[in-house]
Amino acid sequence: MTCVVVATKLDPGNTDEVVTDLDAMECALKENEGCVLAIKTTISCVDPQIPDQIDEEGKLFKKEDVCHVMNNAYGLQCKKTCKLINRACTIGT
Repeated sequence: MTCVVVATKLDPGNTDEVVTDLDAMECALKENEGCVLAIKTTISCVDPQIPDQIDEEGKLFKKEDVCHVMNNAYGLQCKKTCKLINRACTIGT
């Protein structure tokens, strides 16, 4: 089993916000097609924190038919993040 790490990126519209690199994530899925057991993500813990694109991740993982395991230890205190997780569960199923 091989772990493939996809780094976050700085938001192109804002120089100090860290966001999920969905394009790189999709590219990594394509490069490893048929060999992906699951995707593990961790809700952002780097300031300045903006909500992750959890719903978009859910759509991508559904399209690619892969399981998603999410570590939300850092997002429990954020109501918007919790709502996005609920939304992603609905979209990604």
